[in-house]
Amino acid sequence: MSDLVRRTLFVLNPALFIGCGNDANENAGVELDCDGWDFTDVEGIGNFDDDDENGVMDWEDVGVANDNDLTEFPLPSSLYDGLGKKSTIVIAVEPNEDGEDASLEGIRVWLNDEVILDSDTLEVSLPKSKNDRTLWFEFEGLLNEATFSITGQRKNGAVEVENTFSVMSAPLILNHHRQVGELVVSLSYSGLGGNADFVEEFEDTLGDGFASYPVNQYGWDVWIQDEIEFATLTTENHHMDMVINSIRSGDSQYLDKFPGDNLIEPDVAQYTWGDGRASSQDSFGNLEVTPPLTANGVEYPFGRAYWGEYRGSGPTQALTGMVEEQKVQAPFQLDVSWLCVGHVDEFVTFLPDPTAAQGFKMLVSDVDVGYELLEAQDPTTEIPQYEDDHGYATIGEIVDDVALRALNEELQEDYINPNIEILKEATGVTEADIIRIPGLFEEVGWCGGTTISLMPGTVNMTVVPMENGETHLFMPDPFLRANPNLD
Repeated sequence: MSDLVRRTLFVLNPALFIGCGNDANENAGVELDCDGWDFTDVEGIGNFDDDDENGVMDWEDVGVANDNDLTEFPLPSSLYDGLGKKSTIVIAVEPNEDGEDASLEGIRVWLNDEVILDSDTLEVSLPKSKNDRTLWFEFEGLLNEATFSITGQRKNGAVEVENTFSVMSAPLILNHHRQVGELVVSLSYSGLGGNADFVEEFEDTLGDGFASYPVNQYGWDVWIQDEIEFATLTTENHHMDMVINSIRSGDSQYLDKFPGDNLIEPDVAQYTWGDGRASSQDSFGNLEVTPPLTANGVEYPFGRAYWGEYRGSGPTQALTGMVEEQKVQAPFQLDVSWLCVGHVDEFVTFLPDPTAAQGFKMLVSDVDVGYELLEAQDPTTEIPQYEDDHGYATIGEIVDDVALRALNEELQEDYINPNIEILKEATGVTEADIIRIPGLFEEVGWCGGTTISLMPGTVNMTVVPMENGETHLFMPDPFLRANPNLD
């Protein structure tokens, strides 16, 4: 399938900025009243991108020329007023709340293109200056934080005023289906058995909002949805889009090199959490996000992340641990042990719907509705696209397969219904906001006795909300017709 790229995200928390008295500059980084300094928190984003496009992530690069991802912290000359000609300001890293020794991992402080504070230098004295100066805070990654003291000292060392302030880099926020889609990408192949019709439909519907790339350049790997996931770093004054690259095809093989070839540019970064041998659960069809919601009285303004666990094993801990550490999207898990591929997008998704209680509907595959659909059809209807691969020549043969029905009823009772209950508890949805979509599954012996979709998983769709309020759904074809060439 395909996926949405680079969607707009609203601000998480505004950075708080400060100035002095009635002359306060709303865009400054220091608030100074006439009786002392009152510093408030400073927020930035991890410097993951490559603004000068030299092939080196900016945090790893030398210097800050052309880098727009540092957080400004002005030091006005008025800070020294009343302290004497040879006064100084001392900025130092404080111990954390747990009383551990001061440290500055993942944070650098710049002045005049030089680093004055970092993991090796935890204190600096700045002499009095007639001119305003600016510090710049640079962050390596996510949720890097530290507390600083700032002290004014006279020539004799006497402390005149003292205060503290904290700094932190923003969390990573994964995108969801209520954000406007800017771009859909797909791999294309026009040869025998290719997807030319698939690509043409996206192009006709989305125009410049769609781009396709030759699949032969990426090892004939079409599963772009499983390779990359999209997220955002944001504060009031910073924005960076993030392409999370899965571990499913590492070492620049197959789609691993796709983001670098086509998506990465200044203010668009890529990063991979985890390494080693990937399981199917590491594919990003198994990492999704709900729309913003309220559940059990708790608001989740960026939605909640969720993934599937297959017999107790989920995506790489490096990735899930990172998502859990962000806190803002409070992840939860579903059970995908019944599915051969084992991805949550095989049986559940969310659609924008302004008429719904929380602004969205939840779609889930449902076996009972699947049989209702088939039983309403002429049982003699031929289904040639099922005969060769699945052994069913007509719709009636599917309906009359007693073993198949027993299997699907068991899946509904043991897996689908319990997952729906988890989703209700985690998202606050009620039955009124659930749309049950026909779905049937069949067992495959070559996959440990688990199942794959017999009726192509219509829930496993691409959702593209538009700026005009429309939402386009690109849905798998269930092939329940005698002539597969007819729409």
